[in-house]
Amino acid sequence: MAPKPLLSRPGDLALVGFFLFALFFALGMDILNPLAGAPGFISEERLSTMLWPPLPMRQLFSWWTANADLVLVDNPFWYQIICAYSPLIYAPFYVVATYAFMYERNWIRIPAVIWSGMMLGALPPVFLQELVGYTMAGEHQDHASQTPMGKAMFLAGYGGFLIVPVVVIARMWAGEPFPKRA
Repeated sequence: MAPKPLLSRPGDLALVGFFLFALFFALGMDILNPLAGAPGFISEERLSTMLWPPLPMRQLFSWWTANADLVLVDNPFWYQIICAYSPLIYAPFYVVATYAFMYERNWIRIPAVIWSGMMLGALPPVFLQELVGYTMAGEHQDHASQTPMGKAMFLAGYGGFLIVPVVVIARMWAGEPFPKRA
């Protein structure tokens, strides 16, 4: 039995869209922190010496960190580790999950639950650091994520990375997520 067309499965279509979006950011944005080297503030000068990601992604990184996520640009070691998960572990999952959801492959169930658990375990420290009043001494003390607009942008940018894993767990919960093939 051939898989149902993806366009006739709006929930799976939304998940595939999320996985492709997340893949783009895993390889184009999250990779910056581990590639930046030693923990510490990622300055414009430091960004300008990097060969990857492409310049537009580095510019987006600068804009994002100035407006919503200074912890990301401050680049503490624990955040480098969490960001390294994205290109090294999550990106391959996004490729495999895109295929599995497009073609209704039931073997994705366990990897999807593992990915969901990793996301739900890794992101709370990031959210708490940003939203509970992260402050630094010196020039970065009054950063945008402490403002209501900065917090709203942070939640809009990262909220899906907490919501989608819950949706995926719910989607995978009932056993085989896709119809059996003849």
